[in-house]
Amino acid sequence: VNKIHPSNGLNPFVKFPCVPSTPKHGVTQCDLSKVNETSQALMALQHLAEDCGLSHISVDAYVAPIRSSMPDQPANPATPFIPGGGKVDQLGLFTTAAPGISISNLAFTNARNHKLITQIKAEQVQDAALFDFLFCCSDRHAQNIFIDEDANLKLIDNDLMLGGSQKGRGGNDGSCTPSSLFLPSNMESWRVRQSPSKLGHLDYRCHSDSRDIPYQRNKKLSACVAKLADLSVAEIQRDYGIVKAKAAELLKQRSFDLREHGFAKALDLAYASEKKKFNAAENRPTGEALKHWHNNLWRPLEEPICQEKNL
Repeated sequence: VNKIHPSNGLNPFVKFPCVPSTPKHGVTQCDLSKVNETSQALMALQHLAEDCGLSHISVDAYVAPIRSSMPDQPANPATPFIPGGGKVDQLGLFTTAAPGISISNLAFTNARNHKLITQIKAEQVQDAALFDFLFCCSDRHAQNIFIDEDANLKLIDNDLMLGGSQKGRGGNDGSCTPSSLFLPSNMESWRVRQSPSKLGHLDYRCHSDSRDIPYQRNKKLSACVAKLADLSVAEIQRDYGIVKAKAAELLKQRSFDLREHGFAKALDLAYASEKKKFNAAENRPTGEALKHWHNNLWRPLEEPICQEKNL
């Protein structure tokens, strides 16, 4: 199962949705049905990315069975200590390694690397925005975006997509709201738009002549969007292996809106429900506290903070 990345020769990474006896997961035995559901969602995303011509902007993913054990973990009050570590016998979520470093680490490298943020190709930012919108990434922060020495982007850690949930980022039914540095009006981009590391420049509007993205330039993506818009929810589930009907329903809706209204309007429609909840929320924080409020992922639309391109 050790699939070396063909272009960079790097070993893959493996993640587990649950590891028994570890402090993070807080259980002595994992629910393998949920583990398998997470694995299916990751493979559905891989299938979609390939079918829609967007796999180049993200690391590749695959799953394989793993039998092993974890070393002794720090004591967790929620679970008994297991001498010898927790046993692992489940599917591992493998992804190919991304070259370079995370965008968040650029601030800790030399001055030359600081300029990489202004050298990113417009089409790559647009493709990343399309990827995170269409497949509904709710967790695209600066540590989940890698950049290499030639300013090429690669998206990693894609398990919170297509309705994959954690607290404040969707429901167990497959519902989802995009939250990504490449998109405006959401928590992830709103809280770093004025950062000293110039992360606001990742807003797709800094790389487009209008609020729309001409996604039709990618013929494979254009055909895929039309296909998803026309398929039934059940057919999308069947063809791509999406377990939750709600996730397939929203994927179909985003595809339909993108085809019929263009990117900007489709993005607004994807945020409509969350925006309504935001405006109705009681005791909503303000100022700095709003940057880290996870109860709602929508944020007011503001002008992008772009940097002069340094080619």
